[in-house]
Amino acid sequence: VLSYESFLSLASPRSLRPRQDRSCSEQEESGGLVSDRARQLLLDPGPGLVVLDEGHRIRTETSLTSSTVMQLKTRRRVVLSGYPVQNKPLEYLWMIRFVRPERFPSKKLFQLHFEQPIRNGQCWDSSEFEQTLSRRRAWLLFDLVQDFALRRSARILEHLLPSREEYVLSLSLSPLQWKLYVALMQRVSSKHQQRNPIVWYPLVRILLAHPAAFLEHAVFNSKPHQESSRQGGRGAGRQEERRQLCMLDEEEE
Repeated sequence: VLSYESFLSLASPRSLRPRQDRSCSEQEESGGLVSDRARQLLLDPGPGLVVLDEGHRIRTETSLTSSTVMQLKTRRRVVLSGYPVQNKPLEYLWMIRFVRPERFPSKKLFQLHFEQPIRNGQCWDSSEFEQTLSRRRAWLLFDLVQDFALRRSARILEHLLPSREEYVLSLSLSPLQWKLYVALMQRVSSKHQQRNPIVWYPLVRILLAHPAAFLEHAVFNSKPHQESSRQGGRGAGRQEERRQLCMLDEEEE
């Protein structure tokens, strides 16, 4: 059992390996643990059976993962993926090519007959003709690969898994959180601040988590704190944060 990263560090050419793996693999090769012989055994003849989990990772022919995996001479191949292939049919092509390289030898013909019609019918403004053609080409594609592609939906697990129950809990803000929220909204609505509410959404989430986390974030990103951090570390900023939190607690009481 190998991860994709471990497989690439062993089987890919040394010049094409990721930079973080290059120095490590060179040290191992110098020690005699990994050699060109090991790379040859991994690719040709290769293992008796290859199972690619998360097979959609071989999504392009130019990626290092795809080009290295395609060098395997193993004849018994299995690809596992839970990725919705309707979203990007071209990525489905590379998984098909790994299992049956001769099924769709031409990438351009696959794009012309399958990828473009399928994707054209998935747009919000697609015509009825494009939607109908998209469904037909998708059905034709699945019909052509049904002799080696096994497609299953989540329905096969419905009788094995308990039914899902969702609970929605509505919690009110504490007095301190509400005071900080009002102060934040007043600052957002000021003339000198940006009016786009999406910009402030991460900060509001921090406030909803805990007021201390909000104050820590506000103090840490303030200019006085950054200047004091350069001079004397983060201690002054921490003291200022605790002082502001105590002042808000006293005002609340």
